[in-house]
Amino acid sequence: MRALFNKDIATGLQSTGEGSNYSSEGPSDTLQFKNEQFEQPLQFCYTLDPGSTCTEEQIGQLLNGSATVCRYIVKDRNSTVLFPELMGRLEDEGCGSGVGSGNGTVGGGNGTVGGGSPAPYEGGAERVAVSVVMIVVGLVAFVVL
Repeated sequence: MRALFNKDIATGLQSTGEGSNYSSEGPSDTLQFKNEQFEQPLQFCYTLDPGSTCTEEQIGQLLNGSATVCRYIVKDRNSTVLFPELMGRLEDEGCGSGVGSGNGTVGGGNGTVGGGSPAPYEGGAERVAVSVVMIVVGLVAFVVL
């Protein structure tokens, strides 16, 4: 508001409008003053959110299957520094000792990581699905009536 009413910003007491002798002291420009450049934090590609965490190159590697993925994180120079036990060394194949070996790709075409058959659902999962369907049907009936 002080600027709108032609008052000095610091105190709001002195007029800065026409006919005023208000001035400040200091350099006429501030180009000589530079802020320090801070080191950028290391970034990593999280495969469950590739749009905001991965570069285009990393997304391309994910799509063509050439990326090594350890616990949903693409193995690269940054991720091996941030998560050394999970990733292992960059020059080594696979993942570090925290996860076993392999690149986390889906194998066998059956939706499981590695090989083998998926375990059948037993008991609770089927009951939960039926309960959810009943709740949705009940809500729809309530809204319609």
